[in-house]
Amino acid sequence: PDALATLLCYLFKVGDPDPDQVKDFLIEQAGDKGEEAYMTAAERLTKDAAEKAAKKGRAEGRAEGRAEGRAEGRAAVVLKLLELRFSPLPVEAVERVEQATAEQLDVWVERVLSAETLDDVFA
Repeated sequence: PDALATLLCYLFKVGDPDPDQVKDFLIEQAGDKGEEAYMTAAERLTKDAAEKAAKKGRAEGRAEGRAEGRAEGRAAVVLKLLELRFSPLPVEAVERVEQATAEQLDVWVERVLSAETLDDVFA
């Protein structure tokens, strides 16, 4: 049954057989051993699918975390530059930077060097 289950897993991964027909055929040909092999294959395939989904979820979570970390780092740099140039910063400016997109932050970093006022940075 174990070898047959392995063969069934392969069959379902590379082909697109009708599960009911496969199960009926196995039971007809091998009786309880065929049904046992079918159930073992189903369990393996379900476990493989769950592990694959979990792995994908973890990878997506790591990617989101890295992107979030980069955005927070950019915001911290912009805030530091603004503080050095226009200290003290009003609370509204800090909140605006913390909620900004990466594109906005890039523009503001460039403007910090030439801006006369804090309003010029955000203009």
